[in-house]
Amino acid sequence: MHPPRAFRTRYVVLWLLLALLGPALFAAPQASAQQAAPADSLPPLTLETIHASRTFQPDGFRGGRWADDGPVITFVEPAEDSDATHLVSYNLETDEQTRLIDGTTLQADDVDRLIQIEGYQYSQDGSKVLLYTDSERVWRYPTKGYYYVYDLETQDLTPIADRDDGFQMFAKFNPAGDHVAFVRERDLYLVNLETMEETALTTTGSEGGIINGTSDWVYEEEFGLRDGWAWSPDGEHIAFVQLDETETRSFQMADLRGHYPEITEFRYPKAGEQNSEIRVGVVPVESDDRTPRFFDTGTWNAGGDSLEYIPQLGWTPAIDGAHHVWLFRMNRDQNDLDVLYGDPATLKLTTVLEETSDTWIEVETGFSDLDVGQLTYLDDDQHFAWISERDGYRHLYLYENDGTLVRQLTDGAWDVTDFHGVDEASGTFYFSATKESPLERHLYRAALDGSGAVTRITDDAGWHRIDMSADRRYYIDTYSNVSTPPIITLHEADGTQLQMLEDNAALRDTVAAYDLPMTEFMQVPSADSTLLLNAWIIKPEDMNAGQEHPLLMYVYGGPGAQTVRNQWGGPRHLWHQYLAKEHGIVVVSVDNRGTGARGKAFKSAQYKR
Repeated sequence: MHPPRAFRTRYVVLWLLLALLGPALFAAPQASAQQAAPADSLPPLTLETIHASRTFQPDGFRGGRWADDGPVITFVEPAEDSDATHLVSYNLETDEQTRLIDGTTLQADDVDRLIQIEGYQYSQDGSKVLLYTDSERVWRYPTKGYYYVYDLETQDLTPIADRDDGFQMFAKFNPAGDHVAFVRERDLYLVNLETMEETALTTTGSEGGIINGTSDWVYEEEFGLRDGWAWSPDGEHIAFVQLDETETRSFQMADLRGHYPEITEFRYPKAGEQNSEIRVGVVPVESDDRTPRFFDTGTWNAGGDSLEYIPQLGWTPAIDGAHHVWLFRMNRDQNDLDVLYGDPATLKLTTVLEETSDTWIEVETGFSDLDVGQLTYLDDDQHFAWISERDGYRHLYLYENDGTLVRQLTDGAWDVTDFHGVDEASGTFYFSATKESPLERHLYRAALDGSGAVTRITDDAGWHRIDMSADRRYYIDTYSNVSTPPIITLHEADGTQLQMLEDNAALRDTVAAYDLPMTEFMQVPSADSTLLLNAWIIKPEDMNAGQEHPLLMYVYGGPGAQTVRNQWGGPRHLWHQYLAKEHGIVVVSVDNRGTGARGKAFKSAQYKR
C-alpha cells in the first residue's frame, strides 16, 4: 500500500460579503450529493458529529503486502483476546485465510513479554522472518525500534541486538539470510545470525556530526530519504549514504503535541544556509577488510552549489555480470539531475542519464502529484522505466540498463502519476494518469513495444487509487468521488471485478440521509484571463440572486498539490458542507497556477515566485 504524505495544509479564510455569482460563471456540476433518505435516527450535523464520532468514518479494507503470485496478501492482525498480533495470509479471491505466525508465540525473553508485529521481512528462502516492534518516531515516521529474527520451523524468537545498546533502524536480511545489518546511533552494524556476533561497519557516527545509513531532517522531509542503505543483490556489498551535518545550524522549536509544550532542538538548514555534506560509500561485507570506501561524487566538502544532493540510491541488476550502485546527484537548484552508476570494486562513476530543467525536477516519491519514483528496473533485468517531464508533461520512458533510450512509452497533454510495472508475458505495462481529467485518476495499460493505443481500464468517473499485485495479474482499486465514500474492489488486470472488499454502503446511506449541499465543479479565469483554473463551489440551499453570503476560500496552492479533485474529501470536505448547510457560508476552492496534474509549465509558474 502506498499511503500518501500528509499535506502541510494552510487555510486562507476570507470573510467577505459575496453577491450571488451569476449562473453563466458556473459549469454544470460533475458530481452531486446523493438523494436524501429518512434521517429521524441521525444525530444533528455538528462539528462533533463530523470530527469526534464515527458517523462519517468509512470502513477501510485491511490491506497488506502482495505475495509473489496470485491474489494473495499478507497482513498483521491483532488478536481479539490478548495483546498478540498474528501474521496472516489472505487469498482475496477465495476469502481463505492462513495464520503464518501465531502472535502468542512471540514471547521475547529479553523484555519478558509478548512483542507486537509492526513490520516484517521474510528471508529469501522463506525460513525466517525479521520482525519490527516497539517503534518510536524520528521525525515524521516511527523509523526506530527493535528487531527480532523469528524461525518459522523452530518458532525461536531472537533479538538481533541488545536493547540497552540503543534503537535499531532499517534492519534487513542479506540475500543468503544468514546475516542482518541495521543502523544504530548513526552507524551501520552487521550481525552473524549463526554466532550472533555483532560487527560495526562504520564507527564515525556522532550527534551533530556524521550520519551513516540514514538521513538528516532535510533529506527525510524534502526528499523522502529515510532508509539510506541497501544490500547488493549478491550480498557482497552494502551501499550507504554518509552525511556530515557539522556545519549546519541548530534550530529550536516548541513541540505542542503533548499536554505541555516541550522544546526540541535539531539541525535545520534554512533556505540559503549550509546543508549537510553527503556522499555514498560501499562496504565489502564478504571481505576480511570491511573498511568503507567512498565514491567521488563531488558533493563531499566540495564547496559551492554546483553539486549538492544525493536524494536516492540503490543497486542495479547485473550488468555485464556485475551489480553497480545507482544514485541520483543534483545541484542545489535541483534543476540538473545525474543518474550515476558506481562500480563497487573500482569506485569508478559513470553518468548513465542526465535530466535538466529550467525549473526544478521532482525526485521525491509519494508526495504531491507523483506517487512513484523516477527509476524502476524491470523484471527482465535488461531495462528500466524512467519518469520525466522533459516534453512538458510527466511521462514514461524505456531505457536499456546502460542508459540507452529505447522509446518514449506515453505521451500527450496529461501526467503519469504512478507506474505499476510490466507484465512480461504479455509485454504490457500499467500506469495511472490524469488522461481523462486533472480532477481524476484512472488505470491504463499499453504495449511495451509501442504498438497499439493506450487503453483505459477503470470505468467510473472519479479517483482510482491502484495497488497492483507483484505478478501484475490483479489489482485492488480504492475508488471514490466527491460525493461517494471509498469503495474497495479486487480486479483482474483487464478490469474484471472479482470481489467487493469494502462497499461502505451504510456510510453512503448516511451521507445521503443528511442531504448535504452538492459540490459543483467549474473553471474560473485566472487574474490575467490567460488560463481557466479548476475550482469547486458549495452553496447554501437558500442562495438566491442578489443575496449576500460570507465566503470561505479554501486554498493549499503549493507546487504539485491539488484541492480540486473528484475524490471523497473526508472530514474536511464534510466541514465545508456543514458550513454551507448550517451557517449559510459559501465555500470555494481554486487550484491556482503552481498546483499539480496540468503539466510542467502550469506547475512551474511558482518557480522563484
